[in-house]
Amino acid sequence: MHPVQLIWIIGAAAIVLAVCPVGTSQCGVTAPSWESVAGLNSCPKTGPHRACLTTGVRWPNWEIAGEAIHRGDEVLVAYVVNVDGRLNGGERRAFRIEFVVPYSSPMGEGPGDTVAYLGRSLQNRPVILTAQGPLEILNDKVDVDLTPTVVVIDEKNWRLIAQYAGLGTIPTIRTRRGDVTAWLGEGTACVSAPQRQPGALTLSRAACDPPDSEADIINQFGLSKLYAPAAGTDIARLQRLVPKLGRLQLWDNSNDGTDFGGDGWTVRPYRLAAKHILVVIMFCSDCN
Repeated sequence: MHPVQLIWIIGAAAIVLAVCPVGTSQCGVTAPSWESVAGLNSCPKTGPHRACLTTGVRWPNWEIAGEAIHRGDEVLVAYVVNVDGRLNGGERRAFRIEFVVPYSSPMGEGPGDTVAYLGRSLQNRPVILTAQGPLEILNDKVDVDLTPTVVVIDEKNWRLIAQYAGLGTIPTIRTRRGDVTAWLGEGTACVSAPQRQPGALTLSRAACDPPDSEADIINQFGLSKLYAPAAGTDIARLQRLVPKLGRLQLWDNSNDGTDFGGDGWTVRPYRLAAKHILVVIMFCSDCN
């Protein structure tokens, strides 16, 4: 099949437009060949991908595929997004991801609020789970929402040790041999809280378990009793170290500098004085 010439006659001038057959490259432009995969909006309870969390993804573009699907009293809608990625560690290709969700779900106004997230690739790109396997998303403008909710700081040198995202909840914090880690419960699994650095999420058998006794913790986060509320935290330094927090200030009822926030955040700092470790826990009330 050859390109078709459409000719308009405007006054004495003729405008010629070459129209290429769909799916061909006869005019010098190759049409993308999308490989379809089914996106998952929940994590599996069994199998090799239980180290998984549900979270939101910022999709720059999406579209509704076809008509609403009626199953009994339930109304479903299919959303489609096009991305470049690597499926199961393969070569870079163009993918068309379809998410089918109840219209009344958080994804009822787009595909981004609930996807199965597995962590980050060696290239520090997000990896989501599809019915066909893990898909590394390579588009720069597509990423998961990993607003930090727990920040671990070397207060002696004011060095950022780790940032953990709660993905809508506050992680359970654990300390072992001086290392601070954060964990989240996803169904029956206990999964490492995600960070903004390469690495797959991992599982723990006991990190999310409640403490043996209330005497072992000082708050609802599971933080060891060795940590005390961090009076006199340098708010200006914290703000510079974690710009996402925006402008911070002490609350009026905070007499010792342990209760502050701002720009939609409430912030609680805890300190392991002997190790110069500062654990800052953020609650987001309106931090879009």
